[in-house]
Amino acid sequence: MATIQLIFNGQVKQTYSIDKPEFTIGRKEVNDIFIDNKSISGRHAVIIRKDDHYIISDLDSTNGTKVNGKKIKTIRLNEGDHISLFKYTLSFSLDGEVLGESEETQKNKSSSSSSAGIMVGDDATVMLNSSQISQMAAEYKADGKSESEAKEASLEVTTADDITTIQIKNNPIIIGRNSRCKIQTGGWPIFTPAISAVIKKDMSGTYSLKPETTISLNGQKISKKQLLKNNDRILIRDTLIIFQIG
Repeated sequence: MATIQLIFNGQVKQTYSIDKPEFTIGRKEVNDIFIDNKSISGRHAVIIRKDDHYIISDLDSTNGTKVNGKKIKTIRLNEGDHISLFKYTLSFSLDGEVLGESEETQKNKSSSSSSAGIMVGDDATVMLNSSQISQMAAEYKADGKSESEAKEASLEVTTADDITTIQIKNNPIIIGRNSRCKIQTGGWPIFTPAISAVIKKDMSGTYSLKPETTISLNGQKISKKQLLKNNDRILIRDTLIIFQIG
């Protein structure tokens, strides 16, 4: 069953199961997803289940509907799509595991990582110390791969207005409201730190996320450095950042 997470100001407000053929979104309380904001139309959009897939249609709303930063009229939804309605984000998932992974996938990753001598928790997000990072680097070399041969990574950045891709090379990616930040999240200075997080490539060829304030990683709030893995989803205010390898 597909699910939707309603996100506002970087926080997940509610999760909905799309458990009927038509699922409406709007300002009127009769909608399945009720958003009490004057910038949202009474009947703003509708998600319709057709056989094994879902489509979303804008219902001639005043401010429009965007999917992954692009304004739409009707479009098929795919896993991980993000729907923008004014300052609200709806995160769509086909398998019910929004901003996360299936239990089976997590178990497989746990088993794989454990065999390498690194224990992984249930959420499949790994926090490594210096000795573990050295171990991973040694394993790269043992396989005949140098650290420089580790796959390059990129960030898919989705905001209410746009969707862009940023390559991560040797320079750290700084995220925050400061105008010098590579990824800018906006926000009032009195409420928002100048720098929210930093993503960088470590000497071992791995990529890490270091929060400077509490942020969301795969739907969970974090405040400590984490090792990033493919398709990790970082949410800072209304900016969604998807980490991708290769």
